[in-house]
Amino acid sequence: MVEAETFYQEFRTGSSLPLLVGGSDGKRYVVKLAGGGDGVLAHVVGYLSARLAQWIGIPVLDPVLLKVPEGFAQEDWDPEIRELVEKSVGVNFATEHKEDARPFGEGDEKAIAKTLRGFIFLYDLFLLNVDRGPSNPNMILSEGELFCLDYSSSMTVRGVLGREVEKEQPFLCQLRKHPFYSLKVDKYNFIKRVKAVGDEQLAEAVGELPEAWLSELFPKEDLDEVRGRIVEKLIARRDQVNVVVKRLDVLKLLKVETDEEREEQVQRNKAAFARRVGRI
Repeated sequence: MVEAETFYQEFRTGSSLPLLVGGSDGKRYVVKLAGGGDGVLAHVVGYLSARLAQWIGIPVLDPVLLKVPEGFAQEDWDPEIRELVEKSVGVNFATEHKEDARPFGEGDEKAIAKTLRGFIFLYDLFLLNVDRGPSNPNMILSEGELFCLDYSSSMTVRGVLGREVEKEQPFLCQLRKHPFYSLKVDKYNFIKRVKAVGDEQLAEAVGELPEAWLSELFPKEDLDEVRGRIVEKLIARRDQVNVVVKRLDVLKLLKVETDEEREEQVQRNKAAFARRVGRI
């Protein structure tokens, strides 16, 4: 397993405060720390989502298990970073750093094939991954290639781990704002690709999850049973991928509040509050 050896910088984006570190293999990695955000839950969700993405042709960076050793944090570091690293000793989720990468931005969509844009949107729709919006697309471009980042908010995979959502509509409302949102997508080819992922591949991905992560999420449970349960639920979700067709139908009818409408509502609420306070 790759081990962190050198700290270069932090990225002050998101709740996990990812770090750029040098690994024991001579490469540089962006590591999301278990001590921040949703911790190992985000690690497990992100890892499984990335592995599935690779099998169905969604461009992602290879997920890497990176060990943060005891004593890695130094006394002269920023106290916030030092504390976070000390809480994250052990195995963390990382991806190899692309030196020339830049964030996906306005105007880049035209350079991405329509079919690929559709698959990226459909995959997020399948996963109910709402962490890809206009202001934070969570995609990078490196040497002309697009890579999707951060699937740790994927509600479908969180459901596999026992964090089920009761209502989908709030997530569908956010997916209407997806950078590649479109109803003219090749949904049946996407479904075919997902169903082509084998049971053994899903079992392989679950088998790669570190015991430390699963022990924290499922304390006092037999980890072999936990892995078996996760595989069974992933297989069930794969077999239910046709749900994207239903979700697309819902999106056709879903009215999403615009930024202007939201601001108008905020102003109405403020005016109503002012009137109530004035009567007290």
